[in-house]
Amino acid sequence: MASDNDDKKPLDSVREWLAKEAPSATERAEAIDKIDLQLDEVLDLSRRLAHNLAGRPDAWGDSQVQALQEQLAGLRGELVQRWIDLVVAIRLSGTRLKPEVRPTFRRTESRGPVRDEARDRPTNEYPVARGPSGPFVQVDDSQRQRLQAALSGQFSAVTGPTVFPAQLAQAVRAELGEPPTLLDGEEAIKNELKLLVRCTRPERQEAWRSLPADVQVPIIAHIAARARRLQEPVTAPLLAQLDVDRQIETLFNALSRYSKEEAPGFVYGLARSHGARGESWTKDAQDHLATLNELIAVRAEPVKANPEREIAKLEGLLNDEADDEAVVAQLDVVFGAGVAKNDPRLVRMCRKKLDLLGKHARFKPLRKAIKEADEVDEATERQAGPGPDWVFWPHVRGKRAAIIGGDPREEPRSRIEAAFEFASLGWEGIDQVRQVETLCNQVRSGGVEFVILLQSFINHSVCGKIVDACRSAKVPFAAVERGYGVERIRLAIEQDLAKRVEG
Repeated sequence: MASDNDDKKPLDSVREWLAKEAPSATERAEAIDKIDLQLDEVLDLSRRLAHNLAGRPDAWGDSQVQALQEQLAGLRGELVQRWIDLVVAIRLSGTRLKPEVRPTFRRTESRGPVRDEARDRPTNEYPVARGPSGPFVQVDDSQRQRLQAALSGQFSAVTGPTVFPAQLAQAVRAELGEPPTLLDGEEAIKNELKLLVRCTRPERQEAWRSLPADVQVPIIAHIAARARRLQEPVTAPLLAQLDVDRQIETLFNALSRYSKEEAPGFVYGLARSHGARGESWTKDAQDHLATLNELIAVRAEPVKANPEREIAKLEGLLNDEADDEAVVAQLDVVFGAGVAKNDPRLVRMCRKKLDLLGKHARFKPLRKAIKEADEVDEATERQAGPGPDWVFWPHVRGKRAAIIGGDPREEPRSRIEAAFEFASLGWEGIDQVRQVETLCNQVRSGGVEFVILLQSFINHSVCGKIVDACRSAKVPFAAVERGYGVERIRLAIEQDLAKRVEG
């Protein structure tokens, strides 16, 4: 029979266990946050390994590589299971989890302005460094390629976006300053901590959101490295004396919360378990600052587009009869690449878009160049009309005619009218959206008895509709491939009418 003492021991053990205070939901939530940071680091290592292996197919079958992949997969599984266990424990304790959906953004994009603010925020949020503005460093092509290769495991290629708030980025960089060489006294530590706290205030974090993700990461990592430096053993006695541990912890909580909410990319140094990647946290902070300098320089001075490639894209859009909006956008890209607005290739390609160019004041130089080129062509031609024995007089003399396409001008109109003895000659500048059907109806109704099509100024679909209308109404027409001189029109009439007579 068991003694009373034997019965008492297990009961005491149960009572002692029950007397222990269970971890609070807050403590468990903090544990989840730590697991999140560890999981971020494991995922970052997995991405970097995959990126490295992408260019080395010979290493895929290496046993060491396979072992590393298995270790990373095991770590991922372990962290996910720990995360699930903690969530279940919180739920079983009676605490309801309220899911919160936060806006996230792809790492290759910057977040849009908050509350319709301008992309370049007012610089009174930051002390702007005096002196000449511009990149803090100059980046040559080799540095740019090295930077892009270093970041390509996490981000897309580092190129200047269409809009980059350079002034804001430079103001953020200016406030960070340089890491102090020494932290050898209370005053130095106080000043450093004061700067770091100021750089992470809510209004500062709000401004970070307007920066591209790959610029945000080195900012956060730089501040974290400098804060970790304050926690090194050599400064620990001074920190205890100054009683600022709580301030540093609050700073790290702010950085971790921002990184989790905005997801700009993995930030090394936020986890307490992290050690310096380089020889010291000071060196890490300097490295992050160097990366930030280069990123600002790269993004503040976008890579200029290749002119030949952009001209080819424009020609493709014109050949495919793309919508006006796409053509206008590509023209802007072409001019942004440094192509002159009177470039002969643009003059040749854009003749058909003369009316479209007229709707945008910035294209006035190109429109002028097209007109001048046509005037030169016209001046070199023989401007006298056909001779008295011209066999095609019956088709043109005394007819109500219309020129379709180009920019209507009175002097050449009256010259063409007299040269071919038309009864009347209208010149219709064509709007591809509104006027095509009206012109076709005039042809079908007999209001127009002869049509001159200036092919270099109208696209294929418009030309096709008008030709169909002419054929259905048996109205003769001539398609002039380029320009509108009398000689070119005469040749076009002879070629087109001869084909119809033969047919």
